[in-house]
Amino acid sequence: MLRNMQWHDQRPLLRDIRVPVLVIKRKDDVSTAGAMAHELAALIPNARLLVLDGADHIPTTPEQEEELTRPMLEFLAESQDEANDSEPPGRGLQTIMFTDLESSTTLTQKVDNEAAQDVLNGHNNAVRKSLEVHGGREVKHTGDGIMAAFPSAVRAVEAALQIQRDLAGG
Repeated sequence: MLRNMQWHDQRPLLRDIRVPVLVIKRKDDVSTAGAMAHELAALIPNARLLVLDGADHIPTTPEQEEELTRPMLEFLAESQDEANDSEPPGRGLQTIMFTDLESSTTLTQKVDNEAAQDVLNGHNNAVRKSLEVHGGREVKHTGDGIMAAFPSAVRAVEAALQIQRDLAGG
């Protein structure tokens, strides 16, 4: 089922982004997403790239969670201050979060369709639960991920952290 999805290159749209963007990459991340972080930051006007030590994006200790969230929250605070100074009354920024089931195509090739669907359903349930708790809304289901919108960047980060914890079994 997931193998029949069509992918479209969205990179040309990145040049039109006019909001603050922080791209976070782990130095030792060898995944496709990790490899694309530099390109992504280069294509988005005024994007900031933050490279952290290690390879794992899911914090497993309070120290690792602090290392990841501290620069994100600092960036969000700076961005919120800038938005408050320049945003016309009645308009607010939305924070968009994308989730993606890493290597979903490979997963569906290795296990039967029912097992792959169980993994996908677990992902979707964790994301939707977090959206409900943190005031996000599902904008689009992408097949192996979800696009969601939040009224604040802090809520999006808190939701992402909850999703990671829930999927890691913590």
